[in-house]
Amino acid sequence: MNNIQSVSDAYLCSNCGACKAICPEDAIHFKTSSLGRMYAEVNDSCIECKVCIKVCPSIDSHNLQTVFSDRYIGEIKTAYIGKATDFKIYKEAQSGGACTATLIYLFEHNLIDAAIVCRMKTANHPVVEAYVAESANQLLESQKSKYTVVEILSALKQTATKRSVAVVGLPCHIEGVESLIRQSKKFKNVKYKLGLICDRSLGETLEDVVMSYTNEKEPGIIEWRKKDFSADGKYYPYKTAPIRIKYNSGKNIVLPNIYRFALKEMFTSPRCRVCYDKLNTFSDIVFGDPWGMSDVDWNKGESLVFTRTSLGDKLMSDMISSGTVSMKTADIEELLKGQHVNERRRSVSVYASALNSLPLPKTDSYLYKQNDVSDISDNEKLSAINNLKGFLDNENLSKEELIGKARMIIEENMKRQKFNNLFVIRILRKIKRLIKP
Repeated sequence: MNNIQSVSDAYLCSNCGACKAICPEDAIHFKTSSLGRMYAEVNDSCIECKVCIKVCPSIDSHNLQTVFSDRYIGEIKTAYIGKATDFKIYKEAQSGGACTATLIYLFEHNLIDAAIVCRMKTANHPVVEAYVAESANQLLESQKSKYTVVEILSALKQTATKRSVAVVGLPCHIEGVESLIRQSKKFKNVKYKLGLICDRSLGETLEDVVMSYTNEKEPGIIEWRKKDFSADGKYYPYKTAPIRIKYNSGKNIVLPNIYRFALKEMFTSPRCRVCYDKLNTFSDIVFGDPWGMSDVDWNKGESLVFTRTSLGDKLMSDMISSGTVSMKTADIEELLKGQHVNERRRSVSVYASALNSLPLPKTDSYLYKQNDVSDISDNEKLSAINNLKGFLDNENLSKEELIGKARMIIEENMKRQKFNNLFVIRILRKIKRLIKP
């Protein structure tokens, strides 16, 4: 099979959209499973030219995984923690608004004439979609992380006549951009690669689960992390930001963040399990949350920002000088520790071995051969195999069955959290009695 279908059949499609962007026959489209896993499908128009295979990050024909001495870290020039100085951008951002501020700066200084971003489309079932922004005022609706899958690079078909394009994407998207640039001159107009730190993308059926907790019939969107606001007399800081369902009428429904955390395992695809590139190594600038780092405003939120190329380093320096962002330098070692890079090495090695052992269709991918740690235990591999099998079993369920199962998982986690909180309170009261004079 001389096309991308073999990658999808092996459950290794990262749904980046690079294959669709380069296909000369428009023979590729994307489908989703009942669980919300997105994957490429090839139709009868395919001429088996193999260009889709050549730009697929899962095949890695351009050997991107070997570019850096440490592929998990890549090259980091400077790290910062800070925020956008424009209050409107900062207030509506998930963290510090630095990514949106960067795109606006690029537009206002005529450094780009298009930016590929994603937004959540207001609907009864909100859907995340890629779109091409052609001005700074079109960017605000793309703020906040979306968490569910989207094939961003398909939008490159709309930017062929643009002079200079910026792409905001997860590591698989940016790897796809890098492969496209190396494969074809027509993608050389992508001048800025703005990356997001990514732990994993989740199946879009997660959105159906969240929306099942409301009886509202009007269209709305899901804000997965709404920071620095109050609802029903309770204040929600950035560090523990909840989910908010926001409706056109102005009505809001707030759900605890455990509704997302409890379901991360259920909605994580095999492809995300074997991705090493959490820190987006082929970006010019990377943006994320400053977990595990010191000197952070955990109430109102700040962005973790680090530069990887001379282009990115100069851009961030110019933005700081112009007052577009307010930044303080951060410690790179603290950054790596906070992002659990060493834990990622182990997890990827375990799941690569587990995936290779499953009786699934195989494709010619380096992903099966990742062995960054050598002391994997039988119990670790068995646990990973069971998790992968659980995902495959769930793909055979209907969407209604999946929603019911997900709600049971949430309920169990809520009970466990409540018990743990009560246990901690009891221990603290006991300690207080013991030390009381």
